[in-house]
Amino acid sequence: MEIITIAFVWLVSLAESIIFSFLGFWALLFLFWIATMSDISQDENGQHLYCETSDSGVEVCERREWSIVD
Repeated sequence: MEIITIAFVWLVSLAESIIFSFLGFWALLFLFWIATMSDISQDENGQHLYCETSDSGVEVCERREWSIVD
């Protein structure tokens, strides 16, 4: 019975490390994607592109300085 328990624990830990490797890989790709997109939408003055849709449905975009309290 002890061998079955050891084998089960080993298989669960193997599956866990495969799942965490897979999720870590996608998390890293997502992190690089976010960094790339934020760099694309930022110009040389440190401003970011903000787009808002008005009540009439027209999208208005402007460049503004990023602020945490904005």
